[in-house]
Amino acid sequence: MKAVGISEEDVQMSPSTYVVTFLCEMIMAFVLAGILVYSGSVTIISGITAAIVIWGGFVLTGLIVNHKFQRASWMLTFIDAGHWLGVLMVQGAVYALISG
Repeated sequence: MKAVGISEEDVQMSPSTYVVTFLCEMIMAFVLAGILVYSGSVTIISGITAAIVIWGGFVLTGLIVNHKFQRASWMLTFIDAGHWLGVLMVQGAVYALISG
């Protein structure tokens, strides 16, 4: 919260924030699954590799552009980027595991 410049008192999320977050992450997981299916064999390694490539090409670059226009700190960019890298890698690995 320090990187964003807010306090714990400022953070009062409505339930709709969590619903929207869940829906967006489900869309992200389905798109990643579609890319993995399209690419051929789905293994844990290919799932994680695809996640890293997608993250580097789309998520990281988008975060950097948005954060620079918002004049956000590099620390916030690193925190957000790490979060989304973790999310995508877990999604890629989980999809590989359940697709067998």
